[in-house]
Amino acid sequence: MDGIGRVSSYSGVTQTLAKTALQSMGQTDDFSSGRQVADRFLSSIQQEGTQAEKQIAYWTQKAVGQRLDNRSAYHAQQVALQVLSGGISGPVSCVLANIGEQAIHKAEDFEDGRNMGKVFLQGVRDNAGTNTEKAVAQTSINAGSNRLSNESGFHAYSTGLKTIAGGIQGPLGAVLAQVGDQAFGKATDWEDGRTIGRSYLQGIRDNTSDQNERILSQVALDTTGQRLANKSAGEAQRAALRMISDGETRQPADKMLARYGQKAHNKAEDWEDSRNMGYQVLKGIINNTDNPVSRVIAETTLKSSSDYNYNNDGAQIQQNGFKSILDTP
Repeated sequence: MDGIGRVSSYSGVTQTLAKTALQSMGQTDDFSSGRQVADRFLSSIQQEGTQAEKQIAYWTQKAVGQRLDNRSAYHAQQVALQVLSGGISGPVSCVLANIGEQAIHKAEDFEDGRNMGKVFLQGVRDNAGTNTEKAVAQTSINAGSNRLSNESGFHAYSTGLKTIAGGIQGPLGAVLAQVGDQAFGKATDWEDGRTIGRSYLQGIRDNTSDQNERILSQVALDTTGQRLANKSAGEAQRAALRMISDGETRQPADKMLARYGQKAHNKAEDWEDSRNMGYQVLKGIINNTDNPVSRVIAETTLKSSSDYNYNNDGAQIQQNGFKSILDTP
């Protein structure tokens, strides 16, 4: 089938053009000249190739058509042409993701890699064969497009590309949570990690069909959207992402959120952050539980923990409330 999705054959013209391009690039005097040669051959492939080959040529040209170091562009073109020269098979989205992942790691710096990564992910999104691929691509774009260091943005894009290139396994929410946790772990600081974590929690909330995953991601967004130390917020976001990726959402909402409250508390930088996060988790339990006993415990705990002047006292009352909800039949 020749098309945007899965392909099992290649154009002989494209294979010849790609091989000729690679040979000619290697004979040029500098990267600027090689970049120009590759551009002409990729333009020809856009005209003469199969629909899938045209997509690969188009998105490669778009990625390298930005303001990049000539070496970054040259190596990205080289990667795409090498793939095209051998004939492509499998979903175009996976092929593009593989090319993008290789290309950005050959870039001269994180800025060039980040710029190319975003474009390749746009190509993956527009050629996605499944809703999960599309969601991973779009959420990775959203995460990496935030105000981040180029290194953090680069890794947000790279993680998404690598996941899609390898073939996505598992339900959408769990996959997004895994990608988000990995991207978070490669951020240069807690502020960038917190920003990335927010984007992936939003992606889960907006794309998953699992009710508890939606509940947890929204409560985590509410909990970490306050004025908190970046480390407190970031750790609480990662706790939610890991609960989703590990399948800890497969339990009643009150139990799930109480467990999340414990995790968020334990990772807070200080008692004030712990107490403030606890308020939001308790509100989440009140709004989402069908268990009348858990609701009463959450309501009473919320009021009681607000009465004390000392943050450690209020936080300890919340911890007791979370434990009581977990122990409730």
